[in-house]
Amino acid sequence: MQSVRRLAHLHVGPIRDYVHASDKSYDPSSLYATAVSTNFTDASLRKSESRTFVDPQLFELCESLVREVSASDGAYEYTLAPDNLTHIRYSAGGFFSRHTDHCRSISNLIEEFTFIVNINLEGTACKGGSTVIHVATASGDTSPITYDCTTSLGGGLLFRKDVEHGAQQQLTATQAAHRSPPHALSLPFLSQRASLSRRARSTCSA
Repeated sequence: MQSVRRLAHLHVGPIRDYVHASDKSYDPSSLYATAVSTNFTDASLRKSESRTFVDPQLFELCESLVREVSASDGAYEYTLAPDNLTHIRYSAGGFFSRHTDHCRSISNLIEEFTFIVNINLEGTACKGGSTVIHVATASGDTSPITYDCTTSLGGGLLFRKDVEHGAQQQLTATQAAHRSPPHALSLPFLSQRASLSRRARSTCSA
């Protein structure tokens, strides 16, 4: 589907090393209540730990990742939104129930995306924690599609913020023994509407 892209073997080494070297503390991951513009926590809806970064050096490292993703896309050219970057750590039993991400509604000419990329310390794939995208069907219902790309180091999933999605439950404590907890970095991407972006690229290549 056009609003979802999976990627693999992205160059995340410097980003992973920088994030994991930080001594910034983790907090229980929160949710955002749009109606009252407030963050809150609810372990029945989301169970993980996270920490946010507003760090020029990390933003600079992530810019190379933005360019890498843009170069592989024939329709869109992305920019990193001037926002925080979120490092998410899942432990046994962790999950994120079905939801959409908050959109800032900057302009009707701009599309907003979430990009989730695996920055796990180990090169082996995580067990559990795949990303599930809920796709609208012709009948008006939705159908879940599971993407395993976010369970392997350097694997990423890019989707519009208004697309319903979630994270499958992680392994139990016994199953997760001898494995480091899965880690992901969530980045806010912006792009012009597809038709405008394609036109801009066509003009540049002419």
